[in-house]
Amino acid sequence: MRLADSAAVLTSQRGVYWSDEKRAEFYGNVRLTGENRYLEADTVVYFRDTEVALAQGRVFIEQQDTSEDGTVTRTLLFGRQAFNNEQTGYSRMTGRPLLVLLRPDSTGRVDTLLVRAGQLHFTRQDSLRRLVAVDSVQLWQKRLAARADSLVYDRIVQDGEVVWEEVRLFGDPIAWFEETQVFGDTLWLHGSGERDTLRVFPNAFVVQRDTVLDRLQQLKGRRLVGYFEQDSLRQLVVAPNAEAIYYLRDRNDSLRGAVRVSGDKITFWFAGDRVRRVRVQGGVQGVQYDRDRIPELPARGLSLGAGTSARSGRFASGKLDPAAAAHRTGMAAAFAAGDAGLEPYRL
Repeated sequence: MRLADSAAVLTSQRGVYWSDEKRAEFYGNVRLTGENRYLEADTVVYFRDTEVALAQGRVFIEQQDTSEDGTVTRTLLFGRQAFNNEQTGYSRMTGRPLLVLLRPDSTGRVDTLLVRAGQLHFTRQDSLRRLVAVDSVQLWQKRLAARADSLVYDRIVQDGEVVWEEVRLFGDPIAWFEETQVFGDTLWLHGSGERDTLRVFPNAFVVQRDTVLDRLQQLKGRRLVGYFEQDSLRQLVVAPNAEAIYYLRDRNDSLRGAVRVSGDKITFWFAGDRVRRVRVQGGVQGVQYDRDRIPELPARGLSLGAGTSARSGRFASGKLDPAAAAHRTGMAAAFAAGDAGLEPYRL
């Protein structure tokens, strides 16, 4: 059957409409095509008065938003069940859904964000767009991969363009930024313009790989603030109860020694994956080791492999465990393969 009005066209194998209840039900290869939205599902139920829609089966939704300059942002959703209330601006998707956000950057290249979770909840209010993901959340994009129990992603959209965005991760989150891995109870990532800010609190723990020395720079404390410019980590500030282990290079970029230090506040400045400068303030204590006298540091409670925690706050071994990089790239592969048992859709 086929139904059409000024806003959309719906097709399905069969359908029923109850005029008293103003409820319509459609079954079998349901397709809904609108100006900026497309939906596929096995069944769809629609309540005309309340503008509430329910979709079940293999659900696929595409939303397109166009900015004033003609740039098109595509949002793709895959799941088993979907709910949408057009009047309140609330939607949700269940059945281990996957969100794919495709947004062109200033150079014309597409920036991709993937989020998979047990449930995805969406709210739309004026210029605010909020995504709440709960239950075994996984997130991946070019500069960031993360896992957490729950996630809140807020965007302010004006004239089709994102002018402000913030990601908050809760429940033992773990995040990867290039060669850097971050642990904490809560992670906030705020972006606006060319500079992004990362906040971790409490119990912040950071491991950053020096690819030349094949060693791990480590930093922990009660709270952490990190600054990124042009997608690269430039500065980390930890306070209070700050501790750090970092490795020194000689002029030939060979291992020269190591430093273990603590203080009220520690600041790291980076140039690429290299520690360019370190400043320790307040109650400074520390020891420097020559290259041949660097001890094996305890690896209790922290491994760069998947599924581990830094809750004990003990430092890891200085040698690199390659499992971290493998896990980060493996997350993207898991998204593509549909690890929740969903059949792959065309993108």
